[in-house]
Amino acid sequence: YSQISGIGRARLEGNFDKMMLHGDAIVDSADLDIGSSFAGSLSPLEFQFISEEELEAPLAPLKKPFEFCLDLNIELPKDRGRVYGRGVDSLWEGATRLSGPVSQLEINGSIHATKGSFLFAGKEFAIVDSTFDVAGDLFSNSRFNISATKDLCTLSATIQLRGSLQQPRFSFRSTPEMPSKEVLSHVLFSKP
Repeated sequence: YSQISGIGRARLEGNFDKMMLHGDAIVDSADLDIGSSFAGSLSPLEFQFISEEELEAPLAPLKKPFEFCLDLNIELPKDRGRVYGRGVDSLWEGATRLSGPVSQLEINGSIHATKGSFLFAGKEFAIVDSTFDVAGDLFSNSRFNISATKDLCTLSATIQLRGSLQQPRFSFRSTPEMPSKEVLSHVLFSKP
């Protein structure tokens, strides 16, 4: 589930073959619920029944499909973007540009967390120094570096999520430094 609202100026130009939307927008609020089920929000397919005569009629020649393009700059002011669900609750800021045909949309920009928390193994970690960068395709050209820390009795544990949306990597670190397995043991059981 996601919902975005904002204000801005836009200009639509083109014809029946191709349209381009140019503009700038500032987001008032953006919510992304990563815990919701996207399948439940799909619309049912609509069908149109046609007669046999219509089926036998000659087909119209194929024409180039309509192309809708974007050229939008979007600003996300501090604490206006919220990502929540599955133990995460965080606020973000940044800017991005959407460009090209919507069928091959390019997204270029960066957002970073201003504050937040991540609940892991019943312990609340503070989200720090976290960014999400995109340069082109959202899934193959995205890079995120998300860190969450928690001070435990004898160490400061950090959970890191890095990589792309297609290949995320999860790791544990600590201060003082120790192997990941020991850090995980401290987080899960409060002992090495």
